[in-house]
Amino acid sequence: PSESYYGMATSHSAEEIPVTSERPARLMAHMDSVLSVRIFLHNRGQPTNNDRPIGQVSIPIRELIDTCGPGIYQTWFLLEPPAPYDTRSHDKLVERFRQALHVVTEDIHASRICLSLLEASAQLSEWGKTENEKERITYYGPLLQSHVQHLQFVRGYFDHHERGEHRNCDGGARKRVSSSAGKGVVEADDLRSELERLQQRQLEEEVAHLQGELDQVTNEANRRIERGNESIVKLKAELKQLRDEDGPRFEA
Repeated sequence: PSESYYGMATSHSAEEIPVTSERPARLMAHMDSVLSVRIFLHNRGQPTNNDRPIGQVSIPIRELIDTCGPGIYQTWFLLEPPAPYDTRSHDKLVERFRQALHVVTEDIHASRICLSLLEASAQLSEWGKTENEKERITYYGPLLQSHVQHLQFVRGYFDHHERGEHRNCDGGARKRVSSSAGKGVVEADDLRSELERLQQRQLEEEVAHLQGELDQVTNEANRRIERGNESIVKLKAELKQLRDEDGPRFEA
């Protein structure tokens, strides 16, 4: 293809920074920050001043953390039409963010972009290897959000394919539907298998998470019981000592 895309990211307190799938951008942010990215299409061999914006999305950090956890990982957002950024109304900004995140799976043909937004210190290659329970719980939110959203997309493509089959039924001839990325064709059976695989993975992750929480509660309860037993033994010893000291004394 002669066109490629890239983004220009900003925290609205500094200049825009280019970002691509191979070259992430680093931005300074705090809880009340808003990070935005505008997507451009570039014709190879043409000057960049001919690049055209195709959409944008703004992400309020506080709402992001409340919704997804400490970040987002390979998560799709619906693109708004390109326009000057307006971050003055917090309520409207939050509403547009929620729509970009939750409505994107309802229209599989809408313009969208897949983003990851994490702390600069996050090591993605170590996420599946960490033995630290606290870190694993921290990473769970962004991963679950991504898996659930991709599951919804797979279901959406499957439903779209089935609707197409009903409309164009030709006596049982097998129909095919192109994938959104245009990289080959996806059979209905493949979509069904992928849907089942994602559902099973999501279930296993939820079970593992709940088991971890149960183990944590059980360990804490056992620690409290042990401390209580130690306190009881100590009090009994002190009571015995007091009785020995204050009891009647007999002399021969």
